[in-house]
Amino acid sequence: MGAGPAGLACAGDLVAAGRELLVEAGDAVAGRMRTDVVRGFRLDRGFQVFNPAYPQVRRRIDLGALRLYPFAPGFLVADGRGGRHRVAEHGGAAGGRARVFA
Repeated sequence: MGAGPAGLACAGDLVAAGRELLVEAGDAVAGRMRTDVVRGFRLDRGFQVFNPAYPQVRRRIDLGALRLYPFAPGFLVADGRGGRHRVAEHGGAAGGRARVFA
């Protein structure tokens, strides 16, 4: 298993059950989400959807303390002058095109 949040939770369960196992195949501990630095730019990558309906999430996390809210799909691009621009897919997953919102 990996050493991201889900893998560490699973490892805790295994240790509590008297077993020990933790394997990370990647070059860093992070799971499916991590930030890489490329030529001075911070690039987030990975699967970043959080589903509060998962039974393990409900068992382990105080969801009320997270103050969750829905968000618009897309990402922010910094312009180097202090501005940020949201990029989102317009037109749905089938045949959509990128659109920049300043």
